[in-house]
Amino acid sequence: MSKNSHISSDILFIAGGGHSGSTLLDMIIGSCPEVFGVGEIAFYSHYKNKASFDCKRHPVGPICTCGKDMDECEFWREIFKDDEPSTLEELNTAENIKLLLNIINPFEKLVAFKVQKGNNSALFARICSVAYKYKNDLKFILDSSKNPFRLYELVKDENIDNGSITVIHLIRDGRAYINSYQSKKRKGLGFPIKSSCTYFIQWVITNILTRIIINKFNLNYISLSYDQFAIEPAKHLKKLNEFLEIAIDTEGFIDEMRSTTYHNMGGNTLRFDKPESIEHDQSWKRNLSRPKQAVFSILAFPFNKMWVYKK
Repeated sequence: MSKNSHISSDILFIAGGGHSGSTLLDMIIGSCPEVFGVGEIAFYSHYKNKASFDCKRHPVGPICTCGKDMDECEFWREIFKDDEPSTLEELNTAENIKLLLNIINPFEKLVAFKVQKGNNSALFARICSVAYKYKNDLKFILDSSKNPFRLYELVKDENIDNGSITVIHLIRDGRAYINSYQSKKRKGLGFPIKSSCTYFIQWVITNILTRIIINKFNLNYISLSYDQFAIEPAKHLKKLNEFLEIAIDTEGFIDEMRSTTYHNMGGNTLRFDKPESIEHDQSWKRNLSRPKQAVFSILAFPFNKMWVYKK
């Protein structure tokens, strides 16, 4: 996979916006024998260094999906004992702007801003060495960080061959995206709630940047509509199996998911309360006011048609 870091499995990256079903998809894919899911590795340094842990962003605390504290989890304890591997810490506004300009710059090979990089090749090499103890048929390490800046960080790692990075671009209906970010649950947890326009712009920019990175670096990818997936999961899991050449149980995936022990970091609390079924959430039709539904149905239409409801 990599040029000199001894990473023996490819990286499977779930890209797209938050609140788009990535935790659920992570668990479904991670239940098959060829994939080991590690969750949102973008937060690795936060989970490893509890002193910098953002409890607002991760209200359940630094807990592995197996239910144990990260320091007590047998998987992460082996990863953490090496002081070298790391990912980017939270970047300041200036660094984020540099990353953004590099991503949209078509002449990046000639002139680009110097940006920070985490030691991802060393981190994934270590994850692979431990994950093989759990799954002998391992083909992919699954990173569900979603953030396009995180994907950019991976493709710019000199020791990771871009040909070994496969992307699932997961996209949700923009109206459902807005509704989810403004949910009562998030308000109850104390998250600051932004305007609907802010979340709509965030949804558009995040998915456009994801596509720019995929095209710019010629990454192997598949686009997946969360809404269509929720309606016909077996149909889309079959497509994922064919594309990734893995063996997700397309009919019994719920039982497989519920019986699997995961070692994920990040993601929503769904990772602790595994669902018994998949439903197409259209609560935005109840929660968004009629004027908002009308406005964002119009604004989101071209993007939804291109990304979410493409035939």
